[in-house]
Amino acid sequence: MKKIIIAFVVLFIANLGCKKISRTDGLCACSPATYPGVALVIKNVANLDLLNPANKEAYTLNQIKLFQKDDKGVEKQISFSIRPTFSYGSEKFNYYQLYSEEIYVLARTKPQSFYLKLADGTPYELNLEFKEGVYKPQKLLIDKKEAPAETGELAKYDASIFYLNL
Repeated sequence: MKKIIIAFVVLFIANLGCKKISRTDGLCACSPATYPGVALVIKNVANLDLLNPANKEAYTLNQIKLFQKDDKGVEKQISFSIRPTFSYGSEKFNYYQLYSEEIYVLARTKPQSFYLKLADGTPYELNLEFKEGVYKPQKLLIDKKEAPAETGELAKYDASIFYLNL
């Protein structure tokens, strides 16, 4: 009988100790460490999505470079992906996005400049700004100018969504 009671106690403690909890409460031992990402929509003046592969003018992964420079000017690649359209709540987000969690981690660790190069163009300088106590970036500066941010219902999404209008 003792063994059965001990087994139930162990299962009960394990069950309590390994629950998924919200991002604001911190992480438990079994929660994977995830970070809010930064999503960048790239579109032209006609609002054509320049990351959507269905568009003739779209950039491919091979034409995009996201990087930072160290103190010696050596470029270090930053991981990113092209994320398709998605739905959040009742809203549908109709643009593909350049998405990176690594840029968030690097910017939180040490404020610095990042660079985005599209095809053979001149790299854009990117800087993220944070408010104290807020886990998501509040601003993205592209070449020292504030990029428009997503507002409304989608602003509550885990990733901060910004726009680069070419």
